[in-house]
Amino acid sequence: INTAHDRGMKVIPYMSPFYFGDSRGFVGRETMPKYLKKVQAVLAEYGFDGVYLDGLYKNDVDGSYELLRQLRRMLGDGRIIYVHGTKMPLEKICCPFIDTYATYTLRGEHTKLTEEQARWIVSNHNLGNSVGTLCYDSTQLTSETIDLVLSVNARLPYWVQDGTWSNLKYYL
Repeated sequence: INTAHDRGMKVIPYMSPFYFGDSRGFVGRETMPKYLKKVQAVLAEYGFDGVYLDGLYKNDVDGSYELLRQLRRMLGDGRIIYVHGTKMPLEKICCPFIDTYATYTLRGEHTKLTEEQARWIVSNHNLGNSVGTLCYDSTQLTSETIDLVLSVNARLPYWVQDGTWSNLKYYL
């Protein structure tokens, strides 16, 4: 972490709320305090620059909203909240009032990207404060896809190799 910081880079750990379920495996508002306490402890101990969440609370818009609000309050404006939420909290509807607390969102996983999806699901442009990024986990990028993503003000994370998870080496 210190080496990355010395080089002007930020480091965020993978800390999904899904790993903080109760004894029945339930994840939701009731388990949020446990998750937030762990995030706070990890950030304090290691000096990370934010967190990466893989999903929110499925079918729980209010809980997802509260989670992001509390995370942003805890982290402040200077730290990163990166939400990978292709299908959460709802299957086919994004929630800009939740995304607004994130720094980045990652969407588009396991789908054939259309212009509408790029604009209204991936981008977040004019919908919230977060920067929308395309999760192109199972396809190689074409120049058409890159042009489409950039035309709707979305961004592309950089996957080393050919763009598929099976050959993923680094995430920058």
